[in-house]
Amino acid sequence: MPYTPRKLSGMLDRRLWRKDKITISRCNDEIESLVEVLHSSFQTVAQEFNLTKENTSTNSAFIDENQLNHEIQNGLILYIAKENVTNIGCIGIRCSNDPKIWYIEKLAVVPNKRHFCTELKLLQFAIEEIL
Repeated sequence: MPYTPRKLSGMLDRRLWRKDKITISRCNDEIESLVEVLHSSFQTVAQEFNLTKENTSTNSAFIDENQLNHEIQNGLILYIAKENVTNIGCIGIRCSNDPKIWYIEKLAVVPNKRHFCTELKLLQFAIEEIL
């Protein structure tokens, strides 16, 4: 049974979040920083599955600033998560041709900040932005 955004949002209990100060904001002119977060976050999966730029060029482990700018021009709205001043994750949302259907993309958390519910905070943030 699929989850509606409201039901999923309710499942993400704030008690699970880290107590550290994490802020999430729209990424406007931090494309280079965002590319670094994506590379760092997706590189672990790329290594595990032997993905390379040659055999999987669309994987976010290999995205460059031009590709990311192109996606932004095509409707991707990106947000960056920071702990104090350090970039630790990101998430993107995109509306389909049907304004009732949205896509969540590029959910990424740098390896040393995983498993602290940062990904849940990013996901809940994206859902709230969509709603």
